[in-house]
Amino acid sequence: MYLTAYPRFASVSSYDLAIERMVEKLKQQDGVLSLFQIGNTNNPGISDIDMLVVFEDGAKCNLNPLEDISKTDRYLFSHGLYGISKTSFSQAHHYTFFHNYKLLWGEELPLGECDLSGEEIQVLKTQIALEYLIKMFVNSTIELTYGIMKVRGLLMHVKALLYDLEFLNVSSGRLFDLVQTIILWRDQWFEKMPDKQMLRQWFDEFYAELTVLLKVTLQKTRFYLPDWANFCIARNVTLVLSKKFDYSHKGITLPAILGGLGRKYFNVQHRFNTFEFQIPITTSEIPDRLFEQFSFIKNIRLERNRNLPYFMPFTSSLNMSLQMIAEVNNRV
Repeated sequence: MYLTAYPRFASVSSYDLAIERMVEKLKQQDGVLSLFQIGNTNNPGISDIDMLVVFEDGAKCNLNPLEDISKTDRYLFSHGLYGISKTSFSQAHHYTFFHNYKLLWGEELPLGECDLSGEEIQVLKTQIALEYLIKMFVNSTIELTYGIMKVRGLLMHVKALLYDLEFLNVSSGRLFDLVQTIILWRDQWFEKMPDKQMLRQWFDEFYAELTVLLKVTLQKTRFYLPDWANFCIARNVTLVLSKKFDYSHKGITLPAILGGLGRKYFNVQHRFNTFEFQIPITTSEIPDRLFEQFSFIKNIRLERNRNLPYFMPFTSSLNMSLQMIAEVNNRV
């Protein structure tokens, strides 16, 4: 497997300056109420910046916040900014598990109170965990098939795996140990980087253990999607309802060494390869709160398409009820 897109060190001050520049750009836009940073950047050079922009209800913004920024800032903002209206922001906390907000500019908006029961919270946690783990499996399968792994992308996403395993009440076992191992590598990356063979071996074992976990879990735990969900989740990736968890691949792959070409390599690969993922999916008898979540996500995606085309819908980054992998061609 060819390893590419290694992290490059970035100072804490470069993060601070990138955030300051983005705040200056956004606070001048009509309709912007508040700017928040979500989470932290505890691993400079690996961590990216998650920023949320809250707009007045009905406000429109045609600004692409990532346009014309420096290469350094684009590295730190590895994905789009979240954008949402004030009313939708107050509702979002019934259905997501974002936390650790830091107000960067504007109004300090109250978070909506969560009125979910313990059982409803567990249903949501199970759904989100399965969504993310399935997404991880899809991305990992494509990388394995193409014979290439984007190292920083992996390191950015592994922290969330701990939450997903916790949501599924997994606190031991080989997969849990593997996640702990790579998080330790991540924390020490620029002082004690694992060699390529260690990374390849980790990935192979992780992929095998993740496959087993999903096969076992999806046989005993329902995974829900509404019948109006987008099962064609990318131009070459489709979900297929099935009784068993599996996948199939058709196509011709290019030599992995060409992965150094970056996005062009993946764009060509996507044209000549298709994937079908067979997933046990339940589209009926969806729990009420979960159906409300799906409907809420549908509405804020429509809101985003109408008013905030250059912003990401403010849902859990793991959610795939309408589009499982946002910009999949840039992430795999």
